[in-house]
Amino acid sequence: MTDGAGGHLSEAARTALELPDDERVARIRAPRWIGYTQALAILGQLQALLDHPKQHRMPNLLLVGDTNNGKTLIAKRFERLHPAQREGGQAVLVPVLVIQAPPVPDEDRFYSAILDALLVPHRSSHRAAQKQGEVIRILRYVGLKVLVVDEIHHVLAGHDAKQRQFLNVVKYLGNELRVPIVGVGIKETVRALQTDPQLANRFEPVALPRWEMNQDYLMLLARSPAPGACVSPCSCSSRSADRPPHPEPCRAAPQPRPSRKPAPAAHGSSGSRVPGASDPIHRRRRRRAGAAQRTSRARGATARAPM
Repeated sequence: MTDGAGGHLSEAARTALELPDDERVARIRAPRWIGYTQALAILGQLQALLDHPKQHRMPNLLLVGDTNNGKTLIAKRFERLHPAQREGGQAVLVPVLVIQAPPVPDEDRFYSAILDALLVPHRSSHRAAQKQGEVIRILRYVGLKVLVVDEIHHVLAGHDAKQRQFLNVVKYLGNELRVPIVGVGIKETVRALQTDPQLANRFEPVALPRWEMNQDYLMLLARSPAPGACVSPCSCSSRSADRPPHPEPCRAAPQPRPSRKPAPAAHGSSGSRVPGASDPIHRRRRRRAGAAQRTSRARGATARAPM
C-alpha cells in the first residue's frame, strides 16, 4: 500500500487493509450487525423480559416474520449481549439461552437440544421424564432468565396431538422455571399457538415486517458497511440517509431533437435574401409556381389549336 492510502478510513479499517488476502476475504464474508429501528425496538422488548421480576405467570413473546428476514440474527444478538459468565469457582451463569426447536414436535428431542446447548453430557436412551428433571435442575443452576426457541414453527410438522403435547412442554417449562419464553418463527406459528387459549394469551406476537422503500430502509443502507474498505476516497463516504447510497445507473445522454424551424436563407452578394436550397417552405413554393406555369401553358396551347 502506498503511503497515505486509506487515510480516510477508521483505524480498524486501516488495520484490516494490512491483513493477508485470505483474512480479508473471511472478514468480508463475516456476518455484521446493523442496529436498525425495528431491530432495536425488539431488542428493547427482549430486555424488558429479561428484567421482569419472577412471578407465577411470566410474560412471553412470539417474534414472527417472513423467512430470511433477520429474526434469528436478532435472537443471536440478544444472546451475545448477555453472554454466559463464570461466577467464582466452577459456577456458570447463563442468563439467555437460544436453542433451535427439533424438526418435529418431540418432547425428548426438545430436552436433548437444551442439554446439548449447555454442553451437558447425557444419554439419548434416557426417557423424556428423566431428561425433563435434568433440564429443570440444570436451568435453575445456571440462573436462566430467558429461553429463546428458534424455528418454533417446526411444531407444525406434527399432527394436532403432537403439536399440543409439544406446546404443553413449553408452557410447563415456563411455569416451572418462572422465566419468559421467546418463540421465533414464521407467521403460521401464530395459528398453532391459537389452538391453546392459555398460550395464545401468554405469547404476545411481534411482527418483523418486510423491508419497504422508506426512511428506515435508506438509513439501513447508509449504515451498511462496505464489503471491503476502499483504499482511496470515493463517493461512498458521503452517504446520507436522505438519499439512496448507491449511484444512479449510467444512462446515455439524450440526443438533441432535430429542429423543425426552417433553415435561414442564404444572403446574396447584394444583400437580398435568396431562398436556400434546403429551405422546405421555399421548395414547396417553387414547386407550386412551376406547376401553375405548366398548367397555364397547357391551357394556352389548347386554346390556339385549330378546331
